[in-house]
Amino acid sequence: MPRTTQHRTALAPTTLTLAILAAGLVAAPPVASAAPTTPCALGTPIPGDLDGNGVAESLISQTVDGVRRYWSVAADGSLAEEPVTGAQTRFADLNGDVCSDVLDIDQEPRTTRFLLGSPDGLTPAGITIHPPEVPDTESTYLTSPVALRHDGLSQVVFAGFGYNSDTPGIGSENRTVVYVYTLDADANPGEPQVIAGATFGAQAKHTAPAVLDGSGDVAAFGSPADSVGKASGAGAVYLFSADPADPGKLVFRVRLTQDSPGVPDRAESGDGFGASLSLRDGRLAIGVPEEQLGRARAAGLVQPVRWSQVTMRYRAQRAIHQGTPGVSGSNETADRFGTAVLVTRGITASGSYDIAIGTPHEGVGRARYAGSVTVASFDKATYRTWTQASAAVPGVAEDGDLFGASLGVVTTPGRPDSVVVGAPAEDVTDCPDAGAVTRSTGRVRSTSAWIRLNPPPCSATSVSWGGWITR
Repeated sequence: MPRTTQHRTALAPTTLTLAILAAGLVAAPPVASAAPTTPCALGTPIPGDLDGNGVAESLISQTVDGVRRYWSVAADGSLAEEPVTGAQTRFADLNGDVCSDVLDIDQEPRTTRFLLGSPDGLTPAGITIHPPEVPDTESTYLTSPVALRHDGLSQVVFAGFGYNSDTPGIGSENRTVVYVYTLDADANPGEPQVIAGATFGAQAKHTAPAVLDGSGDVAAFGSPADSVGKASGAGAVYLFSADPADPGKLVFRVRLTQDSPGVPDRAESGDGFGASLSLRDGRLAIGVPEEQLGRARAAGLVQPVRWSQVTMRYRAQRAIHQGTPGVSGSNETADRFGTAVLVTRGITASGSYDIAIGTPHEGVGRARYAGSVTVASFDKATYRTWTQASAAVPGVAEDGDLFGASLGVVTTPGRPDSVVVGAPAEDVTDCPDAGAVTRSTGRVRSTSAWIRLNPPPCSATSVSWGGWITR
């Protein structure tokens, strides 16, 4: 669908907006090493650049009376409805043509589409795959897929689990699986590499992957339901990376828990380690939103981890929570700090790696569950927290807004990342609980400002704008 035929709505720009705009397992067969050059090829791929013009866009979900739609938001605030329908989506360059593509997953029926970018935007007719059922189970659930790009290869990775209706959540010994699809130069998938959970130490009765992320040649999935020793639901994260001798094959590397050597704290029942995670350039942020700190139940923390593909070793860094010196707020019951995490760049300092941390249940003044977002340097004790009560952020902190429930990022070459924050329960005048999305302008922390990405007009009874933001 060319962009000229898509629905595009120009938003009324605010003075701030105008000012900002003025300032942008069977192993797969060998595949071609790279895709041919196409009109999209302008240089380094930019996640979210759907038409190859060098400018990234935000892709934001809107659920209207139970029906999910996605809209891209351009730099000038205009909207275009996109042919995306999945519950969770991911940006990727699947065919090496620089235009950003989108991975789109549905659980019923269990299918995944690859929507390819083009000079006219996303192509509505995508490539569909049907991952196999988990053996010896009745139902299979898949995490959102992620794409890896390395050694001239594009790969799509899923983590999944199966269960039986008479024993939900238990299933068979091979219940947990990882599927790895290697794509040819046109993004067509070969037969998947299937890695059974029993081969990498997954706890058959408990492991249920909830979230997956990947970067380059490394993928990770979080399983917050994992038992660690006698601690039920303590949670674990599993890392996989490419085999240097056979780059098309992914190999299990390590299972991380809060009892792993060098990881601060300890594994306790119900912590949910790995409930959220983000992986970028060997930097892994792990959310532990149910962590109890002192007497504060479900206060939450975030665990940064460095991974070296050269040494095949990890190094855990200091844990971050609201009792960490320099972090705004305090550890309180049910805050769930780390509900959402996202590794970003350039926000706390030029060239820095940072972690954006969503705490949607955070109280702001007298407003319960108003929500906050904290940005923490990956390596240094540098922090900054925003709420809708912050001077630079549009809107008002109100009960139940859930600011920080979802996080996205817009990458612009030569500039700090822009963080995109969803508040899916924000009240909007013509549609209560319609939701709101706010985007930072992409500057270092001392000069950060934010703009509101307004939703399409709403006339429905149930709407959520910003429940999912594509990464």
